[in-house]
Amino acid sequence: YEVLVYNFPAIRSIAITLNENDAPYWVDSVAKGASLDAISTLSWGQGDVSLYLNFDVGERVASLTDGSGYAHLATVRMNSYADWGDSIAIATVTPYVSGMIGVDGDSLSLAGIYTDQAVVWMTAPILGANAFGGPGNEAGYAIQATPDGGIVAAGYTDSYGAGSTDAFLIGIDAGGEAQWQQTFGDAANDGAKAIIALAEGGYALAGYTYSYVSRSADVLLVRTDPSGAQVWARSYGGPQAQGGHAVARAPDGGYLVAGYAATVSPGANNVYILKTDSTGSSIWSKTFGGTEVDEAHALCAASDGGYVVVGDTWSYGAGGADVLMLKSDANGNQVWKKTFGGSADERGNAVAPTADGGYIIAGRTFSFGAGLLDMYLVKTDATGNLVWQDTFGGTASDEACGVAQTADGGYIVAGFTDSYGAGNFDAFLVKVDASGDMLWQKTCGGAQDDGANCLTADADGGFILAGWTNSFGNGGDDLYLLRTDSLGNLLNDRTIPSPTTRFRAHLLSRVMLSATLAV
Repeated sequence: YEVLVYNFPAIRSIAITLNENDAPYWVDSVAKGASLDAISTLSWGQGDVSLYLNFDVGERVASLTDGSGYAHLATVRMNSYADWGDSIAIATVTPYVSGMIGVDGDSLSLAGIYTDQAVVWMTAPILGANAFGGPGNEAGYAIQATPDGGIVAAGYTDSYGAGSTDAFLIGIDAGGEAQWQQTFGDAANDGAKAIIALAEGGYALAGYTYSYVSRSADVLLVRTDPSGAQVWARSYGGPQAQGGHAVARAPDGGYLVAGYAATVSPGANNVYILKTDSTGSSIWSKTFGGTEVDEAHALCAASDGGYVVVGDTWSYGAGGADVLMLKSDANGNQVWKKTFGGSADERGNAVAPTADGGYIIAGRTFSFGAGLLDMYLVKTDATGNLVWQDTFGGTASDEACGVAQTADGGYIVAGFTDSYGAGNFDAFLVKVDASGDMLWQKTCGGAQDDGANCLTADADGGFILAGWTNSFGNGGDDLYLLRTDSLGNLLNDRTIPSPTTRFRAHLLSRVMLSATLAV
């Protein structure tokens, strides 16, 4: 936590103690007679902290005669009653302090006066960019913002857990500090690709598991409590491989999972949709597709109670692979399907409903755009008809993995780029207007490979992204979290007006500051 000290004239040095019985630790000094205009930041952990302001020897601090009374504050002790309170700004001396300095001979003594002090404002450091993980590899594929300003991210880890890779869930507070983490899986490979927050508290994760079956992969569905602890876990599958890429809550409290199911034909997959009840018991499952590879990568609820699934298809469309958009009713029966793309390969990675009743799809294209691979954005009406499509990127490879509509009617798109930025791949954030015209683009990353796999809106109008980083962290790839304002700028701290939050301030009467007064 931090205290920012403003405008105390003629102070020689600043000190803090973490305990009343400790000697002051002098952490900064200033020129004689100078004022402190935010020159010093003192940092410590939670707990009581004493802040000392040491007047320069020989400095006249008040126009008083011996023993005549008290002047202004020399020492303050701050004891925060707000657990999340990170900074205090003291704008001026008089309105916010009541301690005094007594003049007695050639010494300054401190009066022990207790008072309640109103906070002018507080600064809560929040997550701007951070990496989480161990010596192995981690990545984030899905995120949820929490009501307290924190983040819950889901993905995989091979640094922690029981198996080769495990599904990974981590809770992070608004300051970017990990509060808890959980793994799910056993001896083989497991991972999470999607997460939703539940109205009753806790989360549901969808992904894949090789641990709970004796054959190929199965769909994994995990229900957790608010701290990420497992309530139940289920796996679903048949004799062929299956995996979950997206999850949604059904109106009856059950779950919809979308992904893929391998067919008996070697190398072929179908789109797979699974419906469960509220405890994870399977109610029905459906497959859709042709004779080639067809997969679902994203899922959203439709206004009529059905669902829209987006992915890619090699069985239908104009080129090698096309974006696949499939509409089902509430029971999983196909209502219509659409494809989008050109003569080469396209893929849909994300879908979101739009205010006009249509949908926005984000993915990648080899057929259109400026480079080898470009971000691909497709806007449709309510029945999947194309309204517009656009591409974003440079001469190398760029891909969109997450999309959402913004309050101004435009769209925010997250992914990764090899065309721009600091390193090989960087996380890529693009803002477009309602017609798909670019308004701005931002990159974030280091000298190695970094990227974003998903995004969600923040409560204050900004954005939260999750993905992977090889530039930062503890080793290998780490889970990468980015938090931006509404213009895509990384956040470092946030100023919060706090007129109702109060702090206890008092003086330590046992402390004596010896000084010779100027005459």
